[in-house]
Amino acid sequence: MNILKIRDCYRENFEKAYIEATEQFYNVKAPQQLDKEAETGAGVFGYMKWAEAKLREEEQRALKYLETSTAVGNPVPGVANNAAAIANGPASTAVSSSVQNLVDSCVKVLVTSHKETILSECADMIRSNETEKLQACQKPKSFRLFRLFALIFNLFFCS
Repeated sequence: MNILKIRDCYRENFEKAYIEATEQFYNVKAPQQLDKEAETGAGVFGYMKWAEAKLREEEQRALKYLETSTAVGNPVPGVANNAAAIANGPASTAVSSSVQNLVDSCVKVLVTSHKETILSECADMIRSNETEKLQACQKPKSFRLFRLFALIFNLFFCS
């Protein structure tokens, strides 16, 4: 059996099911977390911290369970990639298409699906002059809103 057929079989049977199960999980969990953060008063800021952590966790899990090559036979150099970029800024290392597919899927479910809520609360923070929360979103290691929305932009306009 040729390597391309094996990869196609893997993508169709394992990767697809893995990503769909992850999406289903977060389609339930994300709204619950948004409600929880709203109840505790943390709101969108708390949700973004949670979403950032979940993106990193899912990427690390994907590196264990999904294909980790950028092309057939070429291993990914290092682990610094998109989820790490959310916390630390952009990285230049390559990410496997399987891992990237999972990260893209998680961004859709965790951020894109809730962008109206996220953006409306940000506007409320600006109107209410909640400068501490807004400044926390702008610190280099906590640039959550910008980095997560940059991922959305890249997902929809640069792919």
